[in-house]
Amino acid sequence: MRTHKPANEPASGSTNGTASGPLDGLIDGPMYGRTSGPAGGRSDAGAEREMDELVAAYLAECRRRGVRAEVRAVTERREEFVARNGKTDSEGVTADAVLRLTVGDGAHRAMLATGTGGDVATVVAEGLALLDRAGGRRGAAPSGNSPAFRALPGRVTESLAERHDALRERSVIPEARECEVRALQVRRTLHHATPEQAFRVPTAHASIVLRATVTGADGGTVHVDRAESGPDMAFLLRRLDEYMLPDAQCQLRAPERAAGEPLPDRVVLAGGVAAQLVCLLAESLSAEAVEQGGSRLTGRLGERVGTARVTLVDDPVRPDGPRHLPFDDEGAAAEARTLIDAGILRGFLGSRAYAHVAGAAPGNARQPEPTAPPRPGAANLCIVPGTMPAADGPVLRITQTHGMHLANGIIGEFSTGATGVVHDGEKTWRISGLSVSGNVLDLLHNVAGVGAVPSWSDDGESSFGSPDLWVTGLTLGR
Repeated sequence: MRTHKPANEPASGSTNGTASGPLDGLIDGPMYGRTSGPAGGRSDAGAEREMDELVAAYLAECRRRGVRAEVRAVTERREEFVARNGKTDSEGVTADAVLRLTVGDGAHRAMLATGTGGDVATVVAEGLALLDRAGGRRGAAPSGNSPAFRALPGRVTESLAERHDALRERSVIPEARECEVRALQVRRTLHHATPEQAFRVPTAHASIVLRATVTGADGGTVHVDRAESGPDMAFLLRRLDEYMLPDAQCQLRAPERAAGEPLPDRVVLAGGVAAQLVCLLAESLSAEAVEQGGSRLTGRLGERVGTARVTLVDDPVRPDGPRHLPFDDEGAAAEARTLIDAGILRGFLGSRAYAHVAGAAPGNARQPEPTAPPRPGAANLCIVPGTMPAADGPVLRITQTHGMHLANGIIGEFSTGATGVVHDGEKTWRISGLSVSGNVLDLLHNVAGVGAVPSWSDDGESSFGSPDLWVTGLTLGR
């Protein structure tokens, strides 16, 4: 068993920053180190108060120097566990903390990222130097004390260690010669403060991957790969039992469909596959892409962009959504937004810099790196469940793809390898070596049925969900 221990950050801390307008690129470099400073992975009330005090100290120093500031801090505890064939293969826990300071007012501001051990006065001085070099405006620094932190309702979950036995048990499938379950759970506390308000919220998200290999009746090797994201590991273990394991076993036990057999006319994308296409769609729904003319949805607000079966909602506080984000990375309150309503385009993912774009609003700013400029992005972007008409013949259900990450999100085109299962009444065959291509924006016009239960995919910062989709218009080959 391999166990990884968190490393400690140097006591002096480190910073990385730049001055930037809303569209400028930022310098590359290390973001932050693992830390043993305040709230270094701990979730107790004392650690939260320490981080609150550190954030308040940055606000006070900026106020003393006569500059407006925003401070965002994230403490994170990341737990990973891998079980293979009923035994622990590896496990690890890391604790990270990062603080982002933004100084200035207006279009050009300076952003710096630092650990929790940096000297407050030194970090603020570096920020002011960046701001002055860029010709940015310091803005007004309100007088008075820093606002008291307000605790927002969030998401709290138990340690992943409480689920190790359950994960080991599920890493055994009788017919599989190899079976692996990989689990990740991330617990964070988000702190955000400006001279006017300060709040913090605990949050968590998790993911699980099931991989199994069997030797088929023909002597060939069959691989099955299923992945799911969710709010915590308890939720995902239920998903594993109710959907992922039965679905994987169905494919593992089925005989291979003969190469000469024609493909069924009816094609269903499994929820996990459809969720990857929702991720692809999100790029076209960004107000930044719309304003820059890089989206095919530019100028189409209020128009039909899909069938009446397609409703797409981004809900940052959805109870079963992997993400729980009551405010975005700019501190703006987040709420559910319907972007496509029964096939009609109603809105875009926005941020402060792109709130002027028709159909956009603040509340969707995402910052994948501490010194990257906030850009529009999703929280829990999901196709709303619907109804799936009964099948009157064979159905090809595409269950996994290979290479979807190479798709073009700006124009929506994808071409990928795939495997699936053919269902025809009581008979089932697995099918491999498929090629699938199409355009996700065109596919919205070809959705003939929507399943009842969404599956979720995650790109590290946002989550994307979809039930099974019955679609037409794909180009299939074998």
